[in-house]
Amino acid sequence: MNLILFCILFGYGYFASKTPGMTFWMLGTLLLVSILVALNAQNPVPFATIMDSYIGVMIGLTLGVTIARVFWPTLPQNELRTTIARFCNIAKSVLDEDSEGSMSEASSALATLPFNIAQTTAAIGINRFLRQEQAKWNRMVPILVSLSAQLPRLTCIRAKVVDSQEMRLYLDSCHQHFFSWMEAFGHFFRRPDNKKILPALEDEIHHLKQEMERLKKFLNEHSLQTLKDLNEYLVAAELMRRCGDIALSLRLSEYWGDYFL
Repeated sequence: MNLILFCILFGYGYFASKTPGMTFWMLGTLLLVSILVALNAQNPVPFATIMDSYIGVMIGLTLGVTIARVFWPTLPQNELRTTIARFCNIAKSVLDEDSEGSMSEASSALATLPFNIAQTTAAIGINRFLRQEQAKWNRMVPILVSLSAQLPRLTCIRAKVVDSQEMRLYLDSCHQHFFSWMEAFGHFFRRPDNKKILPALEDEIHHLKQEMERLKKFLNEHSLQTLKDLNEYLVAAELMRRCGDIALSLRLSEYWGDYFL
């Protein structure tokens, strides 16, 4: 029995070290080991008794997994879709001052969702291809964290700009552009089989840089504060652009379906 346990556990350790998470075959191997360990090694045990115990356990486990997989599947790609779509919806509500609900609650929820995405991303590295996708998601998560902290700042900046009608209209146009981009970003992940397009932010970034260069020529107390405010919008636009570049490199249609157990 010791020799059999050694062979099973050696093979389990060798192959399981290359597999992330807990798969069905790993769970079945551990149950087999537990059944063998529970045997009385001092008395002979018929092989049929061992197989009856193992098959009984595995039939129950297989039925439970099959029912859960068919009727209530919990797949990491579906969790990612739900979480990032919720991130986009809350981001839109943060950008929209007229939206209902507490801004503090929306900002708090927005800050926690990137970490939920990071936890879910850790479960998709099943094979070499998905590990490449996992690396892209891991690059996106820190950007989403920064973006979740940046968007509430923009709302605060727009709220305090009341003396300049021209600046107010300009910031309103920036918010509208960011709102449209976030809406398209959420749709991008809800329908990964569609043609992948995202609104370009290069023009917005270029206009912000031009406006900042113009303000640098007339530096005073008012223009310096405006320059700082515009820099916050420039940072947000750059973060969105980086998120969009990573999202466009994802091959979602190849693993977004119900493909892996």
